[in-house]
Amino acid sequence: MQKLLHNIKPLLLLLLLNIIGVAVIYLNGMQTENMVLLCGIMCVISIVTYVIITLCDLGDPYLFVIVSLLCSIGIIMQIRIQPS
Repeated sequence: MQKLLHNIKPLLLLLLLNIIGVAVIYLNGMQTENMVLLCGIMCVISIVTYVIITLCDLGDPYLFVIVSLLCSIGIIMQIRIQPS
């Protein structure tokens, strides 16, 4: 448990990026039907995967955060650019 709490800061930054990105899109009036659900799913998947990687020593948690960050930015850009 101590190991999980020690490396939690990168995960919090990832979750913050997901929430801020979806909030900016929502506030600009580019709402889609399932945008809040998409943000929730991205956050839950990130949390669960990070906990599994950290507790079971299955890989590098920082590399996972970097890859998840790039995926989140890509999804946010696709929502923003999507033709209406």
